[in-house]
Amino acid sequence: GSAARPTFVGLAIVALAACSKHHDAIDRSAAAAVFDTIQLPAVAPGESDLTVDDHGKLWAIAERDREATEIELHDPAATTVPHPVEGVPDGNDTEAIAWLGENHFALGMEGQQEPTAGVAFADLQPNGHLVVTRVRPLTDAEIGVALTKNHGAEAICGKGDELYVGIEERGTLPDGGRYAPLVHLRGGEPPSVVKLHLTTSTGKLSAIDCHFAADGSVSVVGIERHYGVAR
Repeated sequence: GSAARPTFVGLAIVALAACSKHHDAIDRSAAAAVFDTIQLPAVAPGESDLTVDDHGKLWAIAERDREATEIELHDPAATTVPHPVEGVPDGNDTEAIAWLGENHFALGMEGQQEPTAGVAFADLQPNGHLVVTRVRPLTDAEIGVALTKNHGAEAICGKGDELYVGIEERGTLPDGGRYAPLVHLRGGEPPSVVKLHLTTSTGKLSAIDCHFAADGSVSVVGIERHYGVAR
């Protein structure tokens, strides 16, 4: 039989591109030939990232409004449930969200006015609130680059106690090329960093998704973007 067409959620293009602040208008006629479109009910402004839980529901995180949105797709519609987020340190934007399993989430953060990056671990409570239980700051020394404000933990994915955190700030390789730090966190072990080679001089790591295989290997897909850059 023919392959099913992918579903284009109205929020998805915002979640993947919002952090660039400005992006080209969507070519809706071209998109209509490839995607089915579902318009979401009202959500908090400034949606920054998406993740999917074990039940197939999407979760979006707002950048500055302390709210996560649970999204359930029903062809050709969707329902949304807002979840207040409590305990994010003041002065931080929530740029990324990852479902870790068993109602545990990780939120990638960056400083609005200070050069900081970190991960807030949050649990979904019976009252529907996401409550931060602990925060893991990431230092310049651990990441390997000098952070600047609004260039922190831009992308995140994980499972259980294992996380990959994509940093928006870039470093320079010996050959002059640019790289994005991809920080690996596992339990209480010291972090390790992979230098993800970027393909352009201006692109930054914007979003990642990862798949954990039974043999212990991990596959990561990322988006490199900037004004006019989409990789």
